[in-house]
Amino acid sequence: MLVAFAAGLVTFSLLYAPQPVLHLIAARYDIPPQSSSLTISLPTAMLSGASLLQLFIGRGLNPARLVPVALTLAALANLLGMLSPSWHLLLAARVLTGVLIGIVPSAMMTFLAVHIAPERMGRAMSTYVAGTGAGGLLGRLAAGTLSTDGHYASALMMTSLISLIISVTLFFMFPPASPSPAPTAAPRRRVDPAGLRRALVTPSVASVYLIGFLLMSAFVGIFNYLPFLLSSPRFGLSQSSLTFAFLPMATGIVAVPIFGRLYDRLGPRRMLCFAFAMIGGGGLLTLSDRLELLFPGLVIVALGAFAGHSSASATLGRQSQVDKAYASSFYFCFYYLGSSVAGYVTGIFYDSGGWPMIVTVMAGLSLTGILLTLTTQPAARRAC
Repeated sequence: MLVAFAAGLVTFSLLYAPQPVLHLIAARYDIPPQSSSLTISLPTAMLSGASLLQLFIGRGLNPARLVPVALTLAALANLLGMLSPSWHLLLAARVLTGVLIGIVPSAMMTFLAVHIAPERMGRAMSTYVAGTGAGGLLGRLAAGTLSTDGHYASALMMTSLISLIISVTLFFMFPPASPSPAPTAAPRRRVDPAGLRRALVTPSVASVYLIGFLLMSAFVGIFNYLPFLLSSPRFGLSQSSLTFAFLPMATGIVAVPIFGRLYDRLGPRRMLCFAFAMIGGGGLLTLSDRLELLFPGLVIVALGAFAGHSSASATLGRQSQVDKAYASSFYFCFYYLGSSVAGYVTGIFYDSGGWPMIVTVMAGLSLTGILLTLTTQPAARRAC
C-alpha cells in the first residue's frame, strides 16, 4: 500500500504546488489573477476527465509500468515548464502535466482491484487518499515557503525534482506483474451505456454530483486567491508567512474520521447543510482586516469542505439505484470540474470587485448547496 500513498503524494503535489505562488506568477508574466489560476484549473480539468477514463481503461495495461512512467514524465514536464520564460509554454507544460497525472487515479484503481484483497480495499483506498491529501498540502507548503518575494521558479523546480525522484523510485516499489489476475480481482466487464445513463440522470444521485461541484467550487474560490489577499497592502504578509495560511487544510484531513461518525448520526441532509454553512460562515470571517479572525475563518472553511466531501461521498455510497463505479466516476468528474471552472471564473470576480466579491460568490455557492441539499437529500432516519 506504500505505492498507493506515494502515487497519491506525487500526483497532488504536482497538481497544487503552484497555488500559494499564483500572485507571483501573475506578477512575473503581467497577467490578471484569473489567468494565473489556469496553472491549477487546466491540469485539474484533465484530472476531471480522467475520472471518466476509469470506466474505460483496460486491464491489459500494466499499472506497475504505467503509473511510474506517467508520473516521471509529468514531473519532467512540470520541471521544464518552470524553466520556461514564456507564459504560454508554462501553460502548455501544466496541461501536459495534468494529462499525465490524470492517468494515475484510474490506473491505481485497476492496480488495487487486482492486487488487494476485498477485505483490505478500504485501507488501501484510504492510504491512497491520504497520499493525495498529504501531497497537496506538502506541495503547497514547500513551494510557498521556499519561494522568495517575486521568485518562485526555483521552489517549484525543487518540488518537481522531489516528485521526479519519488516517481523513479516507484519503478522498483510496485510488485512484479502477475501473469494472471489475482483471485480477488474483479472480473473485467464492458461499459454498459444504459447503466451510464442511469447513473447520470437519476435525480437522487445526480444531485450529489452537483453538491460535490458546489463544494469544490466554493473551497477553491477561497484558496486560489488567498495569496493575492494576504500579499496585498491590506495585510502585506511575506511569501513564507502567507503560505502558512494553507495549514488549515491539515485540520480538515485530520477531522475526516470525526465527520464520518457525525454523518452516521445526523444523516446526509443535516451534515451537508452543516458543511455548506461552515464554508459560508468561515468565508464571512475572512472579510475581517484582523488576522486573528481571518485564520479561524480559513480553518472553518477547510473543515466545512472536508466535511462536505466526506458526507457527499458517503451519501453516494448509500445509493442502490445505480452502479457505484459509474456514480463514483461521475462524482469525481464533477468534483474536480468545480475546481477547474470556479478556479478561473472566481478570479474574474476578484479582478473586478476584490476579496468581498470572492466571499459573495462563495456565500452564493454555499446557499445554493444548502437549498439543493434540502430539496434532494433525506433527513436522518433516527433522531440524534
